[in-house]
Amino acid sequence: MDELASEGRADHLRLRSRLGDFSDAAVVTVGSWGEACGQATDTGACRAAIDMLEMDPLLRSDVVISNGDDVIRLDSSVDLLDLFESIDIPTQAALYAGLTGSRSISCGEKNWRRERDGFVLKMRSHELCSDLASQRLVDEEVTVRPGGTIDVGASAPVPGDECSLARR
Repeated sequence: MDELASEGRADHLRLRSRLGDFSDAAVVTVGSWGEACGQATDTGACRAAIDMLEMDPLLRSDVVISNGDDVIRLDSSVDLLDLFESIDIPTQAALYAGLTGSRSISCGEKNWRRERDGFVLKMRSHELCSDLASQRLVDEEVTVRPGGTIDVGASAPVPGDECSLARR
């Protein structure tokens, strides 16, 4: 991701996700790269702008970027792919897959591998249960190719995570 900073396109990226399906659900940082407002002339104002930047109520995920004094919210995978130009490293693949499908990547383990045509990531998301009212956590293998194509493999329920109405 250092190339984004060296090319003047971004010095910080933050993937955010909404905890739940409702517009008033809490928004959390799922992953980040770089120092927020690291190149800003007024670091305090830049960080305040990041903190005040709300997520679109219709979305479950977005990416916040700081580049010098500018703070920008990317709402779509198309915008993120435009920033990257191509998905060439695992961090880009994880951010792109996270924004595209409200997924998170497991930290602290070997969670990706390079294949001829892209990256295969071990990711976690939610799926609707058979009662159509509750959700459970599932693990997925997600393949992300340089041009932004994503293939999702079979999902497997996370052991011990039963369907929960609390995650509706």
